[in-house]
This record gives sequence, structure tokens and C-alpha cells, in this order.
Amino acid sequence: MPMLFLKMTTRAMMKVGGSKLKFQQIASGSSGNMYIVTATNGNRLIIECGIPKNEMLKGLRFNSKGIEGCFISHLHKDHSKSIKDVLRSGIDVFANKSTLESHKLLNTRRAKVIDNKTLIKTKSFTVLCFDVNHDVPTLGFMVNETATNEKLLFATDTSHISQRFKWAFDIIAMECNYDKDILNRAVENESIHESHAKRLLESHMEKSETMRYIKEFVNTSKLRELHLLHLSDGNIDAEKTQQRFKDKFFIDTKIVGD
Repeated sequence: MPMLFLKMTTRAMMKVGGSKLKFQQIASGSSGNMYIVTATNGNRLIIECGIPKNEMLKGLRFNSKGIEGCFISHLHKDHSKSIKDVLRSGIDVFANKSTLESHKLLNTRRAKVIDNKTLIKTKSFTVLCFDVNHDVPTLGFMVNETATNEKLLFATDTSHISQRFKWAFDIIAMECNYDKDILNRAVENESIHESHAKRLLESHMEKSETMRYIKEFVNTSKLRELHLLHLSDGNIDAEKTQQRFKDKFFIDTKIVGD
């Protein structure tokens, strides 16, 4: 075999071996959400489009090449604000019926209805949708990259997760919205209204519930990255929580901005 071909083959093998599925938090919180999943071939999925178009473009580094779709968990504006801009860009949007209806996009070209147990295959990914527990119909996503078989578990805006998955995930991106002790103190000193606190309890995931689910129901044997999502300003200590998860699972733990 020619030496040049050997060198090229070795470089290609090294490149493939060093490539991994990537997850990035562009924005995460009540003011807006957007996340990017990148395959080893460079193609991407957008999850959530709840920030203005210009901020989305900045998060994408002003490059929309190779985007295979945008998945939206639910209708709230901090997750779906720019859905029409995404569609105008020629990107397929996958969202549940209530989300598309709320934006008057049902039966619109490139707007695809998804539901619990819907399986979507794109060029580089397979996405399994599943129900989570929020105050409106909301979906979580299991993303599998075809080339590497690496898997991502994504769930936000949910009080808990009922599903149990048999797969070992490489990346988990999961809501860790508030700390119940901090929230209780905020109610006591009247810095937060009881009605708002009750909504958090009923529709968002408390940090101990996030930790419990991962500990008891997730196969962490391949887990190399944990992303804590949608941390609520004033209702959780983000840095202390991040460190606690690192110490508990010995996994690289990231919050928005990392």
C-alpha cells in the first residue's frame, strides 16, 4: 500500500476516533432557551428557539449550513419565540400540535407535528420524543447520533420524568430549576409570591429530583458530560449546585456560559 495512502488513512482514523457528539447551551432560563447538538460530521440540530433571531444567529456563529432540524419542547415563548424565523430560514421544525397551533403554523410546510413516542430520522440523527410533566403538553428528546451511536438525553420544563431508559447516555442535559430550601426562604421573606412558588413546585424540577432521577434511573456507565438546564435566578445557587453534581457523579458538569 502506498505510504501516502497509509498516512491519509491514519489521519482519518485519528480524526474519527477523536470526534464526539457535542451539546452546547446557548441560552437557558425563563428569558429564553436555545441549545445546539453537533454530530461528528459537523451537522447540527437546534433544540428550542426561544431567543430572538439575531441571538440565534450569533449562537450558530452566523452559519446555518448543515442544520438538520429544530426541535421544540412546548409552546411557551421562552422556548418557541423565533419559530417563524427558523421556518423562513428553510429549516424543518418539529413540535407538538399545541405549539404549532399557538403560532398558527399547523399544516405549514416544514412544520412537522411530533408527539410522545414519535421517532424522527434525519441525515445524522435519530430523535425519540417522550412526554414530560409540565403545565402544558411538553416533550423531552433522546438524540442518537447515527455514526457513533452516542446518545443524548434532553429534558427541561418538567416537575419529574416518568420514563425509564435502557440506554447508557453519553450526555445528559436536564432541568435543575430551583432549590427548595432557597425557594422556601424566598416565600417566607416575601421576595417571591406564593403562587409563583407553587407553579415552580408543580411544573419545574427541583435539584434533588434531578439528582435522584440520574442516580436511580440512568445508566451512567458511559456518561461523560452533564448539563444542568433552566436554573432559576434567585431560586438556586448555580455554582454550588454545579459543584455538588460534580462531586456526586464525578462527571464534567456544565451550566449555561461554560
